Amino acid sequence: MKKLFIIVISLVAAVTLCADFSLNFTNKSTYSDNVFQLSDRDLDIHDAGKGFDYIETSDDLINSSRLSIYSRNKIGKFSYDFNVRGSFDAYLKNSDKSKSSISTGFGLKSRNFNSSIMYGYYPDNFVRKYRDKDGTGEYEKFQYDKNLYKIDAEYRFTRKAYLLGYFKFEQYYHSEYFTEYDGNAFTPGIGLKYSFSELYLEGWYYYRNYEIHDNITQDDEISDQSYESNSYTATIRMKKIKTKKFDYRPVFDFRYDKRYYDGWDKYHNGREDDTITINPWVKFYLTNYLNITLDYTSKIRNVSSDSQSVVDSKSYQENQVSISFELPIKF
Repeated sequence: MKKLFIIVISLVAAVTLCADFSLNFTNKSTYSDNVFQLSDRDLDIHDAGKGFDYIETSDDLINSSRLSIYSRNKIGKFSYDFNVRGSFDAYLKNSDKSKSSISTGFGLKSRNFNSSIMYGYYPDNFVRKYRDKDGTGEYEKFQYDKNLYKIDAEYRFTRKAYLLGYFKFEQYYHSEYFTEYDGNAFTPGIGLKYSFSELYLEGWYYYRNYEIHDNITQDDEISDQSYESNSYTATIRMKKIKTKKFDYRPVFDFRYDKRYYDGWDKYHNGREDDTITINPWVKFYLTNYLNITLDYTSKIRNVSSDSQSVVDSKSYQENQVSISFELPIKF
């Protein structure tokens, strides 16, 4: 109730304090060939009908709907905005993975400096089923709720160059079977953006640290999911390309994550994950009231570990193809 109260108050403030009011509705349809991010070995087990009975299909169609409410105003040289966003992801076959989220934020902008803060609540995130080692001994839903707090900033220090800053804090609360995974994550980041005549080039570095609340030792049967990671991203974002009938903008995103686990158990002790994500997409600005985005994402995770079973079960590849329709409405 406290989270809902904060969001409702933010929405009331946005509507009553600001004159420039707008809505944005987006509907996105995504096909994923590996929604549970199963390894090749586990996909073979599932396809042979020898395990993962709770998975209806390893691929799925996800329909995502998001409604954003914005309210903007100006004070002197500064403009500011309030926003509230709600979303729902519906999985066609694996309905247990369907989920919703809600967030609220505030942004401040001047000629050379932009910043924003936001809070988001993300309940009922179902990953897959794992065995509850310190409880029922059965395979139970590994599911969590998350609170997210984020600050980002952009400073224009030359006519074409921008310094970027970012900080995110997340709180994870798991279901009753896996409370030992409860923990907090800190993610600071720093980046640069440069504006060329035809495109923007942007690069980021992020450091992430996830620490569980419990102090797990070698004598415990449960796993320690604590880790540190370094992430590097690069984005090539074309400026709008104009044609006689519509504008469009191609974008190419690349991300590399290197994660180091430090738990005592065999699934995390000495384990390292290398994940590469490639995401080309293009947005078409068809009218003042309709934008369409075509998107492809390829994600590959390679795992190294002293345990071959960990390598066989945690390495995976996922491909996604999506189309989204965006309806911006200004009042």
